[in-house]
Amino acid sequence: SWGPIEPFDESMVEILSSNGICTQQVSDHCHYWQDGGLTYQTRFHAFEMIRGQEGDEWKGRAENYMQNGKRLAKRQDVINRKYTRGENCCHAKCFEAGKDFLENNANEDDWYLHLEYFDPHEPFDAPQKYKDMVKSQSEKDWPMYKTAEEQDSQELEEIVLNYAACVVMCDEYLGKILDIFDENNFWENTMLIVNTDHGFMLGEHGFIAKNYMPNYNEIANIPFFIHDPRHKNLSGTRCDKLTQTIDNKMLGVKR
Repeated sequence: SWGPIEPFDESMVEILSSNGICTQQVSDHCHYWQDGGLTYQTRFHAFEMIRGQEGDEWKGRAENYMQNGKRLAKRQDVINRKYTRGENCCHAKCFEAGKDFLENNANEDDWYLHLEYFDPHEPFDAPQKYKDMVKSQSEKDWPMYKTAEEQDSQELEEIVLNYAACVVMCDEYLGKILDIFDENNFWENTMLIVNTDHGFMLGEHGFIAKNYMPNYNEIANIPFFIHDPRHKNLSGTRCDKLTQTIDNKMLGVKR
């Protein structure tokens, strides 16, 4: 299950750091603050955590905290969204922080940037301009983990559109990173790795979400590409070898 790096575990980032490589993490993945996800960011020379994603315990508000003796589900997300609208969204803030690192180190050697976005992850709360691109006017953006039969079909259609809006946003901001590579000619001396941790089903095979067996392609067949300046002859080629991320819990992998 989710767990921290133990003191006796080997960390790739720590190995880099101890060998003179400047390492920086930028992420809005709020679970790094919580039990179970702690200690990953502390292996970097520096880390910048963008606050407010999902149910990140960020802004404290006392009103409507409890109902019938229970903490209201998703209440924290409702509060956070008041501060993460439009260009102030977590995804945009992550990009700006990553851009700052890249631009300040453009003329330096020996650095590693880990730029990690939580999106596209539920809730699929993309800024309105991306929702407009996919013709979504709905606020339905947080699917439940259930079967497709248990989910209202109209709501599911609206959720799918908001997921598409998140994907469009992610695509645009990846393009901004590629633009920075163009502007600084990083392609000549910098490796770029782009991947994700798992997919998500939105009605495929009768399910919603990810925690189901067997591992359908919608979950396990994830985006993954590498630019290696030492092997430019491989640019644009595909590899048919099986790969697997260490975080893909659905495959039963232990750390």
